[in-house]
Amino acid sequence: MSARKGEGAMDDTLNLPQGWVELTPGGALTNDHPTDGGRIERSELTGRWEVAFNDTALSRISGLLSREVAMGDMQAVIKAVRRYRTGHDVLSSVHAEG
Repeated sequence: MSARKGEGAMDDTLNLPQGWVELTPGGALTNDHPTDGGRIERSELTGRWEVAFNDTALSRISGLLSREVAMGDMQAVIKAVRRYRTGHDVLSSVHAEG
């Protein structure tokens, strides 16, 4: 089995974002980026999808109904964290200057 790179389709409805690799068709996804990556896979116990972030400050998300929902939720969390961290860095530098 070969992995499909980020330019390929996950399925008919969702394309993989840059940096993501599909380990098996319709199965687990992975991205090695330390803050924007992680792993999306189906739980063998529940059959639901789970998100594990590479950023250890973020908690695992589980119980998701589909891989597409898991990818959407993961991307939303990463985007929100990036906005928060960027704003926090800006505020920290303003306070340091003042």
